[in-house]
Amino acid sequence: VIDVTLALAGEKLISLPPPPTPMRHLPRVKFALARAQMLYGAARAAVYESVNRYWAELLAHGHGSLQSRRDVGLARIHAHRTAREVAQLMFDTVGAPAVYESLPLGSLLRDAIVINEHLGFNDGVIERLGGMMLGESPEGAFV
Repeated sequence: VIDVTLALAGEKLISLPPPPTPMRHLPRVKFALARAQMLYGAARAAVYESVNRYWAELLAHGHGSLQSRRDVGLARIHAHRTAREVAQLMFDTVGAPAVYESLPLGSLLRDAIVINEHLGFNDGVIERLGGMMLGESPEGAFV
């Protein structure tokens, strides 16, 4: 969604309010793109960091700690929720053209919403992962 918005901002003129202005010159567009990239980068880094730590434990000990397993789960859920947030932000930034089938923004936003409604990413899973922080044993196959 960030790439689609970048491409569109490079070529689109915004007519309202007059005079027509290149989309890339609008402060709100610059801010939204920077915010989206920050969100994406942070979520991606959290996933890679937690998976790398878990992998190192597997290599060293043959199993990962509950803390590492929990952190991988939290990072994955956060990444999916952040993807939905970024998709919504880019959809809102593009505005009315985002609804047209000629742009994939609507489809990408719907995909992000559907993924987040999946059972593996719901609040109940987050509650169980939070319970692990309080010393509760993990329940279910997610962790």
